[in-house]
Amino acid sequence: MARPPKKNPKKKSVCEGAKQAVIPEIIRPMLATLVDQPFSDPDWLFETKWDGIRAICFVNNNQARFVSRNQNDLTAQYPEFAGIGAGINGRQVILDGEIVALDEQGVSRFQLLQSRMGRKNVAEIERLAARTNVVYYVFDVLHLDGFDLMGCTLLERKAKLEAILKTSKNVRYSEHIIEHGEHSTKRLQKSRSRE
Repeated sequence: MARPPKKNPKKKSVCEGAKQAVIPEIIRPMLATLVDQPFSDPDWLFETKWDGIRAICFVNNNQARFVSRNQNDLTAQYPEFAGIGAGINGRQVILDGEIVALDEQGVSRFQLLQSRMGRKNVAEIERLAARTNVVYYVFDVLHLDGFDLMGCTLLERKAKLEAILKTSKNVRYSEHIIEHGEHSTKRLQKSRSRE
């Protein structure tokens, strides 16, 4: 276990609620709030429910490790994400997102992802990776270079995420809509179709 970093008054946090902290080894992701009907509320933020696998990404000096919400290591199963660290402006980062398989029209399809799940054979993983368009949609940043961001608002974290994340073929920022939940599905689908 590493020691927490010494307080450094010159080191500026990314938001008011951020606290200096050692990067944790385990994160248990927050779950989405499901409702029966779409609604609008100015106090709510609406995001796409991707049809994939929730995954926490730990980046340490450009090396990425992916973990499921049940703490299973997913890193070897998705070699497409090996270079994610180079696309992040930060040395020690924890991202929260979802691994998704997209069809030819760019729509997430869980059936396409199922063939990738639980594989151990490296040759088989590489063969499947060449056939399946897999993307890590990132919707939150939980830790950044010595700061625990969980005390920041979700909007502050998403703004920081958008600032530090370089999107690529396999890694994308997951958009959101504030207040207008009834219209969020159509608007988010339109933004995805332009990617």
